[in-house]
Amino acid sequence: MSNHFFSALEIKQITNVKLFLVEFDDKGGHELKEGSLIDRKRFIRFHHSNTMNCYYHPERASVAQCVACGKNLCSECVTTKDGQNYCKDCLRTGEVQIEIEKIVIPALACGVLAGILSVIPILSLLNCFFCLWIIIGGGLAVYLVKYLNNIRGKLTVGTAALTGGLTGLVAGIVRAVAALFLGTLLYSLMKDTAFEFPDIFTDTGFLYSPFGALVAFATLVTIFLYVIFGALGGIISNEITK
Repeated sequence: MSNHFFSALEIKQITNVKLFLVEFDDKGGHELKEGSLIDRKRFIRFHHSNTMNCYYHPERASVAQCVACGKNLCSECVTTKDGQNYCKDCLRTGEVQIEIEKIVIPALACGVLAGILSVIPILSLLNCFFCLWIIIGGGLAVYLVKYLNNIRGKLTVGTAALTGGLTGLVAGIVRAVAALFLGTLLYSLMKDTAFEFPDIFTDTGFLYSPFGALVAFATLVTIFLYVIFGALGGIISNEITK
């Protein structure tokens, strides 16, 4: 396939490209072939890693690569900050955009982990301190998003908050399901051991409708708080991890 140097405008307009990257040797070489679709970000990285031309000035050779987005840059376009090279777009925003679907798996994994830790005796006591397990879970999810996608800068605040918030939501649901299971198990054990509730509870129906409504309300409040603290953990992690 003949080489074609795409301009910055052409690449910005590309959403999906009918090209396919194939590793053809054990040294990391690649071959460009007609085939299935690859996304724009992957195409940019491949195109510029092979042409070594500036993203903004395709006729010029690049001298550096943006650490945030991977664009190749000529001497006119590169800007150095804190010992790292950035393109003008990433330097202006200071934040990296990422597809929403890439946050789902880290958020689910960390949410399940945080939810389980929130119901384990003794360990769950950490949640008494500003829902610490949820903050940690949200922060870990953002860290994994950066690590898995090779992001060295910061995510947008909205993306970090969304990642942490989704983690908190999953953790809240896991905790609610676990609490329901443990509550049902405890009730069965009480019945099997002929445990009798005081008449004041059974006669007034406290164990049923009012109490059930109270538990449901408390569960919803807990999930809401988990979302808030998870988002907070995501934002904190986004600021301190590079």
